Formats: sequence, structure tokens, C-alpha cells
Amino acid sequence: MKYNPPVGGGASDPYIDVDPATGTEGSPVPAAAIEAPQREIVNVITSAGLTPDDADNTQLYQAIVALASAGASIVWGGTAGGTGDALTITPATAISAYSAGMQVDVIIAAVNTVGNPTANVSGVGNETIKKSNGKELVALAPGDLVAGTVASLKYDGTYFELMNLRPYAHGADVASAATLDLSAVAGDYVVVTGTTGITAVTLAEGEEITIKFASGLTITNGANLICLTGSDIATAAGDIAVFRGEAAGVVRMVDYSRASGLPITGTALIGYDSVTSTAFAALTATTPLDDTKPQITEGTQILSKPYACKSTTSKLVIRVSGNAVNSTGSSEMITALHDGSADALAAIVTSNGDTTKPCAVSLTHEVIVGSKASKTYSVRGGPASGSMNINGQSSEKLGGAQKWVMTFEEYEVGA
Repeated sequence: MKYNPPVGGGASDPYIDVDPATGTEGSPVPAAAIEAPQREIVNVITSAGLTPDDADNTQLYQAIVALASAGASIVWGGTAGGTGDALTITPATAISAYSAGMQVDVIIAAVNTVGNPTANVSGVGNETIKKSNGKELVALAPGDLVAGTVASLKYDGTYFELMNLRPYAHGADVASAATLDLSAVAGDYVVVTGTTGITAVTLAEGEEITIKFASGLTITNGANLICLTGSDIATAAGDIAVFRGEAAGVVRMVDYSRASGLPITGTALIGYDSVTSTAFAALTATTPLDDTKPQITEGTQILSKPYACKSTTSKLVIRVSGNAVNSTGSSEMITALHDGSADALAAIVTSNGDTTKPCAVSLTHEVIVGSKASKTYSVRGGPASGSMNINGQSSEKLGGAQKWVMTFEEYEVGA
């Protein structure tokens, strides 16, 4: 709007009042001087989304405040009133209309329990709060509005978009249940307590949450709860699982790690030890070749080694290898594995058939020990008759390169 001078005046001439005492005439007022200011004011009022009203003389002020707020980077809304599902926001300076691009920051007083909460700023009206999934606006998950945190809501002309989603936070513990509801958890990390088996998980599509198990329980694989292994998983205290909402009613486990560091499936070597003997010996104490288990008092000890398992559920694999030749060339030789008990754990019979042809001895035994207590294992050998020579013969020792070895391999078996 430009300045409109009095009729007949110069471009910047001032207006003067009429003065009857001096006979001074007042400045004649052109129509534009009255019309232009009115149109300018009405344009401001309507630009702010207001309808001009003869009965309201505050509309210019309202319009200025609304336009100033819309142009501001942030409108501070204080602490939200209403409920977690229907926020009422009252800025110190009220706004009169929403405009695309305006942002309102507000302290959330209560968590939302529905996916379509609303915000009403300065009584302008309720607008739904949504969030972006990276390609479009979608409904919130219950718990996305976290009590005690500041939510940044930006208006896009239709909806308020929650610009700062659920923070990285440790939420309150959740009790295990057949249907584990993670939809209203405040935060993205929780501890699941209890031992009730889980057959379903409630989690909004696209949402992801990490949980730590406080106890052992079973997660049942199914069409709506897809486990990482494609089969049921037995948890242990301290195990970590990550779940992600895949589709309506479907939740997928995208990661799982055991507190023990072991794999979910298969086996992992958790312990190893061995003992070796290169000494030549001619064993003459016999071990009967009959239908009874070799006894710890029979034959001669070749190797001995204590081993303590690291887990009560692990599998211990004991391997024995060596070589032997019978002095008679025709008698059998018995090699037995013992754990301190009278009866042998395992035994093998070998026969070389020729005093010049030693035979290889190989024995493997697997057992779930079930205890972490140390136990001494021994290998004993003895001929049925004659002499059982180990690690060579009197003139065929290969310089001590021949050996008997007992190894311990401890494996933890995954679920």
C-alpha cells in the first residue's frame, strides 16, 4: 500500500484539519486513502484464515499473532492438557489457525494408548497426530507419546507429524504372557520377567523393540510369531531378542543372542584339553577278553587327566588314539576309558596278528556329564595274554615320535 496524499496535494503532502477560526479548509480526502487501508487490513485478516467480522475489533491482532506464530520455527506449548489420546495445547500466545509448516513443541503429560491421538492447539481444533515410516505417514503405536518428554509436532496442512519418535530408553519390566503385549512399552528396551511361554507378540507394523529375558521360557514359533530359527526357542536368563512388527498381527524375530555367547542352534566348542604320552611301555597286566566290562583294576594305566566341565548341559567328547602291538602276534589287546568308577566307560579290542605290525587304536566316547565338578579320566590297556607294547617296540620307537593322546572337547548344544 502506498501513501495517498490529499486531493490536489503533492506526493508526500500532509493532511491538515479544517480551522473555522482562521478560515482554513481541511484537506480533501481521496477515496483511495480510505479504501486502501481497509483492503490491506482485510487481506491480513483473511491470510490468517479468519473471516472479517464487523463485531470483532481484535481481528487484526489475532491475524498478526497467528501469522507470526506460523512463521516462527517453534511454538512452545508448555505441558499438554487433556489426555494422552486427546492433547490440548495452550501456548502463552494463542494461535488462531493452523498453517502448513508450523511446529508446536509440548511436554507430554500422559502416554498415548491409541494409534490416532489428536492435538488441539489454542482451541483451533483437533488434528490427528501421525508419524513417518520413511515413505508415508502412518498411525502411531501406543506409547509413542512418552510421558515426561517433549514432543515436536509439525503441521503439514492435514495432520500433525510427530518429528521425534520414541526415544532410546529402558522401559518398565513386562511380565511374560502367552500373548506378550509390547505395543504400549515406553522405550525400545525392556526386561521380560516370568516363565510363561510366549506364543504371540503384539507390536505395531514397523515397530522394533529389544527385550532381555530374566528367566527361562519357551518362545513358540508360528505363523504370527516367526522365530529366527524357524523353530521354538528355549530362552535362558540374560538372553536378548529383537522383535519387529512385520504386518497386521505378524511379528518377526530379527535377532537373538544368548547370554552364554553360544549359538541359538548347532554346537559350540566351549572347552578343550589334552594329555599325551610318548613313553614306550610293555604292558603285561592283562585285561580279560570276556563278556564283562573292563575294570579299573585291570590292565595298566597309559594316560590320566582331570577335566571339569564348564556347563552342566554340555556334551563332553573324549577321544583316545595310540598304537599297540602284541608280543605274541596272535592275542587281542583291550583299551578302556575310565572316569574313576569301577566299570569302564568305553572299550575297544584290537589285534595286530603279527608281531611286526602295530595297529592303530582309536576310541571315542560322548557323555553329558551334568556337573561342573572335576573328574579324572584315565586310559588303561592290557593284553588278553602276552605283552601289549605301546609307542613302538624295543627297537622301533621312531625316536619317541609315536604317542598316545587323550583329548577333551566340550560342546554346548544350541536349542
